[in-house]
Amino acid sequence: MRDTRLIDRIGTIPGTYLVRLSLIPLVRTIAGRYWCSVAALVLFVVFWSFPSYDVALVLHEVDANWDALFLQAAEPFTDHTQVHDARSHGAKLGFRMVPALLLRLLSIDTVPGALVLQFVLLVLFQALMLLVLRDLLGNKRWAFAWAFAFSLILCGHVYTVDYGGLFDTLAFDLLLVAILLRRRAWMVDPTAPRVLHR
Repeated sequence: MRDTRLIDRIGTIPGTYLVRLSLIPLVRTIAGRYWCSVAALVLFVVFWSFPSYDVALVLHEVDANWDALFLQAAEPFTDHTQVHDARSHGAKLGFRMVPALLLRLLSIDTVPGALVLQFVLLVLFQALMLLVLRDLLGNKRWAFAWAFAFSLILCGHVYTVDYGGLFDTLAFDLLLVAILLRRRAWMVDPTAPRVLHR
């Protein structure tokens, strides 16, 4: 007797649609060309999430975040945790040194420049994600279909909702680079007298 529980049927839906998606001739054509796949994913993400850049550029609702980030970029090795209220989410931004160093290295000191950098990081994210999926799945069409599905969730299009300079896409890029390199992680415990290997 066939099991027809709802949860079992729901579990097969994503896979069924991904198989159908990977069989569409246009998808097969796009998936066969790496940079064409990346461009299609970036276009999909931009149109799917429809970013509201006016929040940062016109309405200036997140100027405090940008001011703090540019202050940190001007002096990246200074403690900036006091810029935000200690109970706020922004207090954690003082510990994010890599975006500040990157902005300083590239001499970016305007919000539009930082948003352009975030867009470049989005393209890099989609390219790296596609490489990881191609490596894991061994099939270009399946990798493209899964990347397409992954772009529907927040992690897949986080750039387009990051108007406050959080640079989460940079963190995801670095995680994907770590997955691609597949090197043993070095963990440093400041209280231990030696470096620990994982």
